[in-house]
Amino acid sequence: MKRPMLLAGLVIFWGALLWQQQAVAQTVHYVDNVETCAGLLPCYTRITDALNAAVPFDSIEVFPGVYNESVVFAGTTKSNITLRARLAALRPVIVGGVVIMGIADADIRAPSGVQVLDFFLEGGLQGCCGGLDDIVIVGNFVNGDIELISARTCTVSKNIVIGGRIHLDTVFNCLVEKNIVSGGGISLFPTRGDGYGNLIRHNVLRGGGISWGSGDDTMTFNTVEANFVSGGFGIGINSAHGRESGNIFRRNTSVENTPCDIFDTVLNGSPNINTWKNNRFFIKCGDATD
Repeated sequence: MKRPMLLAGLVIFWGALLWQQQAVAQTVHYVDNVETCAGLLPCYTRITDALNAAVPFDSIEVFPGVYNESVVFAGTTKSNITLRARLAALRPVIVGGVVIMGIADADIRAPSGVQVLDFFLEGGLQGCCGGLDDIVIVGNFVNGDIELISARTCTVSKNIVIGGRIHLDTVFNCLVEKNIVSGGGISLFPTRGDGYGNLIRHNVLRGGGISWGSGDDTMTFNTVEANFVSGGFGIGINSAHGRESGNIFRRNTSVENTPCDIFDTVLNGSPNINTWKNNRFFIKCGDATD
């Protein structure tokens, strides 16, 4: 009888310990520079102060207001932190934008698992370099660029981007969907190694386009489907070496663009081997078909 009771006691002890660790690791930090966080604690007046106090798997909820600061996630100690609006319908304004970064000279890797949800970002959002994995950028109104460099498994969805672009440099397995982009475009340019496996779908772009090209690096096995592009430079590839292959372009509508609505252009080497299917357009260039 003693042995089962001992085992049961150990199970209860370890269960309680794990619960306490989980509770500690999921603190919600509140930010409000107008009132006092509706009595919720811990309460801060600056987002940066809440981020400095946060540890991995914490979240930060920001009340409506204008926050005159730049919010910087630096290093792996700020991994797996969610930054969200307290009320999604009333986006707080971050005047200096958001930066997710590693520091190459100090050998500090970028944080992974960062989520930025439902803000007005006047300074845009930039993320860069080693360890920039599992980044989620959803539901923001962005005045400027969303730029991710050397990212893996990222999601950029349901954002409104005005006067800027969504720029992905050397990215893998990223999803870019249901964004509205005005005056910019969606671009994939691998300058730090090859990129592949990205899905770009259901976006609306006016005054820009969807394109990629590169120097010595390649973008392969990406899918661009069911997007609408007009009044810009269209949808396609501009390759300097002819190794951009395995990409799929299907069910897109691209009209009233200059000089082409869809294009598959190779400056050197053999033609690309990409799939064009069931797209709607007026003018095609290069190896683009339908």
